[in-house]
Amino acid sequence: MLALPGPALAQTRTFNIPSQDAATAIVAFALQAGVQITAPVSRLEGVRTPAVRGALDVRAALGTLLQGTHLAVVRDDGRTITLQFVANADAPSVPAVSNVSELVVTGSRVGTDAPQSSAPLSSRSGRALADTGKTNVQQAVAETGALVGSPGDDERSTGESALNLRNLGQNRTLTLVDSRRFVGGFSGSTAVDINTIPAALIERVDVLTGGASAVYGADAVTGVVNFILKKNFEGLAFDAQYGDAERGAFRDQAYSVTAGRNLQGGRGNVTVNYTFGERPNVRAASRREATLDIHEQVNNPNGAIPRFVLLKDTREAFFTLGGAVIDPRRLISPGGFKGDGTPFVHGRNVGGFAGATEIGGDGAPSYTLFNDDIRPGALRNILTVLAHYDVDERLRPYVDLHLSQVRNTSTNQPTQLVNQPVARDNAYLPANVAALVQSTGTSLNRWDYDGGVRDLRLSKRTLRAVVGAKGDLGPHLQYDVSINHGEVRTRSAEANTRLYDRYLAAMDAVVDPASGRIVCRSDIDPASFTRLRTDALAVAFNPALGPASFAAGRGSGCVPYNPFTMDSSANAQALAWIYQPTVDFVRNSQTVVSGYLSADSSPLFELPGGPVRLVAGAEYRKEKSAADFGPFTGSSRNITRINNVDLKGAYDVSELFGEVSLPLLKNAGPLVRELALDGAYRYSSYSTIGTTQTWKLGGVFATAAGLRFRGAWSKAARAPTIGELFTPATNTVSTLGINDPCATANVSLGTATRRANCETALRALGVNAATFNPLLGSFFPATVGGNPALQEETAHTKTYGVVWAPTFAPGLSLSADHYDIEISGAVITPTTTSVFNACYDASSLDNIFCSLLGRDTGTGLASFVRINAVNVAKVYTSGWELAGAYAVPTERFGRFSATVSASYLQRLELQKTPLPVLTDDRGRFDTDTGGSSPKWVTNVDLGWTDGPWDLNYRFNYSSRTLRNPLSNAQRATASLVIDEPYVKAYINHDVQVGYRATKGGRYYAGVRNLTDRYPDKYQGSLNGLSGRQGYAGRTYYVGLNLTFGDVWD
Repeated sequence: MLALPGPALAQTRTFNIPSQDAATAIVAFALQAGVQITAPVSRLEGVRTPAVRGALDVRAALGTLLQGTHLAVVRDDGRTITLQFVANADAPSVPAVSNVSELVVTGSRVGTDAPQSSAPLSSRSGRALADTGKTNVQQAVAETGALVGSPGDDERSTGESALNLRNLGQNRTLTLVDSRRFVGGFSGSTAVDINTIPAALIERVDVLTGGASAVYGADAVTGVVNFILKKNFEGLAFDAQYGDAERGAFRDQAYSVTAGRNLQGGRGNVTVNYTFGERPNVRAASRREATLDIHEQVNNPNGAIPRFVLLKDTREAFFTLGGAVIDPRRLISPGGFKGDGTPFVHGRNVGGFAGATEIGGDGAPSYTLFNDDIRPGALRNILTVLAHYDVDERLRPYVDLHLSQVRNTSTNQPTQLVNQPVARDNAYLPANVAALVQSTGTSLNRWDYDGGVRDLRLSKRTLRAVVGAKGDLGPHLQYDVSINHGEVRTRSAEANTRLYDRYLAAMDAVVDPASGRIVCRSDIDPASFTRLRTDALAVAFNPALGPASFAAGRGSGCVPYNPFTMDSSANAQALAWIYQPTVDFVRNSQTVVSGYLSADSSPLFELPGGPVRLVAGAEYRKEKSAADFGPFTGSSRNITRINNVDLKGAYDVSELFGEVSLPLLKNAGPLVRELALDGAYRYSSYSTIGTTQTWKLGGVFATAAGLRFRGAWSKAARAPTIGELFTPATNTVSTLGINDPCATANVSLGTATRRANCETALRALGVNAATFNPLLGSFFPATVGGNPALQEETAHTKTYGVVWAPTFAPGLSLSADHYDIEISGAVITPTTTSVFNACYDASSLDNIFCSLLGRDTGTGLASFVRINAVNVAKVYTSGWELAGAYAVPTERFGRFSATVSASYLQRLELQKTPLPVLTDDRGRFDTDTGGSSPKWVTNVDLGWTDGPWDLNYRFNYSSRTLRNPLSNAQRATASLVIDEPYVKAYINHDVQVGYRATKGGRYYAGVRNLTDRYPDKYQGSLNGLSGRQGYAGRTYYVGLNLTFGDVWD
């Protein structure tokens, strides 16, 4: 809705303007509204406006008239409204000139306009998102600097997407649709899967990054992202886009139909949208860059500095292409045999993780054979219905309905065995190897290529209904009440899940002395299963308790399995028994009942700057989440290696909130154009953590020279999620190995007390600390779970900035805002490494973290760790948000526009334990959170419009990030210098050209990644921004927007 100042614009007028050409419609609107409008008549040819009918507020009517026309208000002096064409509607949250009409956006319920907001606020139009050529909402939105840490659906194996403001986590970002909450799309979380939001129906996206907690919800720690949908669409629109990469494989298509009609002369409106999107999953084999087999941190073959280099075509020292690697000594060590009994020839060892990387030899390529997904597939069907009707000024009911069905497909790497014991009398063990092994048997390592990759099918259904009413209780008192209920049902199905108890039984094959046939040993000796031993990765499964998915003995169904070959046809029957389909379910629900009153003080008094504006309201919210796992994946016996315990949790919260806006001065002399203060307060009572209080104080000061200063100070409080609170302890497996803080290479890298603590702990176990060097193979049981004793996180945010719209340069606007956020009591689930580090870096061994871990007597190897969510972290971040926009209309060459936004990350430090140790994540990739935090993020948009033609160019940049997570002490060591220590900067160029036909149609074509830039060459988990660059390469697309405004006439 456009907020236009001036007496005429504050009135309700009766309109009867049919859908017609823009020139005629604008003249009719000016006459019926009683205002003067100037517009570029020479460029109105072929532009049609939607119908406007009924008794409407002038500002609402003008917003409807200009919808979809590329026309925007650029000046209003109280007498004349000036319209101009806007080729690219993406702009910072500043006015084009000092008295420009502004969008009413997310900053406050009291109706504050974007520039008047005391906190940093930006807005992107739906058209600007469409101009990116990206059919995925997350990919388009996440180009905003504050959202650059948001993981895209390309980076999630499930194809889901959530937003992450300031790189501080998706649970600290509040996502709204039409200023109301949307049900969470992830298990145990309120984070919204924005893939369920229809792109074609988005009018704009507002991002408020300060002071949002007291206004919209206490959990808006880092801010709010608010999707505003089109409400008064009139006519019929069809949108279609199809694209693919220059090298193929990355097909992407999206189609939508929107139909809207005004009711009874504009008193109401019904808008219906259906959106369909489809893209296939893409396997790694389609891009050579995804199969280079590059490994990190391998020793320089030249033995020189830099010590660590990145090498391609590496191989794994303990796995082979043709089957298993058999190790007669039952250790992960050089030597051994291939599955067919021939010697395993090693290549040149270059180190890597636990010395497991080689160049040449018989080892399996590090990544090639996985051929898992580099982009998950997606199929989206979304239906949205928006309706409202004005019974009279006092009662204006509305209904929002949402139904979506999203199906994602993905393929992941196969399972593996590491150091799996094999009996000497195994029927498939090659004879020459059997002759060498001891009576206790041998061991093997293998990738289960013959079992196939793991195909995941995820289906998510989202239902949401909002029913409410708003109206005027008087000239200066309004209300808005609503009930909002949403549900998400997610079904995850994996076609071939390996059941480890069956795998063990089938692999333990012997010759039946009675029949001479090869059988499962547990068929003829059921008790033998209890004597089996697990591999290093499955230590959480205990064979002594017997099998979990079958009954040992004859008739068990067990089919003997040959683990020494990759010939799946030879093992077809065994594989069919070992690998089973599994199905899991997640259910989330959210119910919100809310209402508020808004008023101004003009009947009683006014301040020198105008009436005081007030909001007071209440809200009740109920959140539920449950995860139900099938008999295999939910087995407490860990037969799929991970024990997914069913989750069931809920909480409710009752809140009272209020806002006030105090316009102290207005036009009070040549230097003071405006001085205003604002405040907000929210009281929350949770069923889980008790009560919290959040608040915001802010202010703006504007001068006649077009300068506007703004600042805000706020407190936020985030209650822990259902998952953080109620996730049951889950048995899993962990590893420490070379990262053990007590290893000789690490003992001097911690605090001053680490060495003494390690020596004390190891001495008690009978281990010499001076020679303690754990290697790969130290896998051990672990439990990971929630913590019902968690309390709220508390965040304090300070922002200040300046907006400059100089009067001598109409169309120019600049802004700069600084933010500073400090979070205390932050909820984290520590990693295994951080738990061990915290134990030994403390002043003594008498601390909570040492009680969460265990070590084996005699070896000192880690034997157990318990990891729970805890309120121990602190987060400190600060930076600058910069923005600028300039529009220049010319008589002969059309209109030129430029928009620039930039984010500079000044500080990002995390204290992940109670110890006073800060981790600097600024400009680096965080291995704990999986997010990258570039120092600079910049977006540049250039637009040109002339008559029916428009041209848009977009440039995106994110600075390089540190690739290697070494400590500061390690980085300072010359012998640890790393070749190519940084992930290269993300640089992207996009171009789109469009043509608007005379009959309401716009046709366009574009190129994404114009320079065909490749992702960073290292494809491992420390890649950082490679997911953002993507593997598609140069991509072409075409599309059309057809709008028919007079279909109902």
